[in-house]
Amino acid sequence: MSSFLQCLLASIALLVITTKIPAQKKERNKNKFQREVTAEDFKPQFYDIDSSADAVCLFNIGAVHYEVFDIIFKNHTRMRLLNKKSFKDVATVRIHLRKQGNLEETLNKLEATTYNLENGKVTETKLDKSSIYRDKEENYDEVKFTFPNIKEGSIIDYSYEQSTPDPAYIPTWTFQNNNPVLWSEYTVEVPQFLDFESFSKIEL
Repeated sequence: MSSFLQCLLASIALLVITTKIPAQKKERNKNKFQREVTAEDFKPQFYDIDSSADAVCLFNIGAVHYEVFDIIFKNHTRMRLLNKKSFKDVATVRIHLRKQGNLEETLNKLEATTYNLENGKVTETKLDKSSIYRDKEENYDEVKFTFPNIKEGSIIDYSYEQSTPDPAYIPTWTFQNNNPVLWSEYTVEVPQFLDFESFSKIEL
């Protein structure tokens, strides 16, 4: 059995929900995982899903809804850095924003925080907006930042909102990555006046 399939089967939950909703805006409640970080979250020295992992994604939650004909994609990710090997790749986040003709994606409400446990108390170090960089390419912009004050055992947390002026484009979603994911969830809310066909595929 491949390591990917083992991670897939060992995950606590992998969930995709596609629903049709009225066009009017409705309240969107936070997922039960999107709570405050506590001292208990720092206790595990390793995780059963992969005891040799350098980092573990505690949750990765995505949600799509429509605002008129714009697609709004929200993402919230929280990870645990177990050792220094994870710092180079995991602690730097890159977000690509498409630019094609008149279509240009925008990024809003970006927030990122590093949590550490010091003397039994959880401390927060928020990302300074001046530490967010944007590289412009021909067909996309790359927004990049690195979490501050990271240490072995740190928990990093980031969220953002991405707007796409293309009603036919729903962002793809990856449930498992190079680092094991304990909870992965993707919700798509489709207005009643639009019809989509959904297909699921697992690649091993």
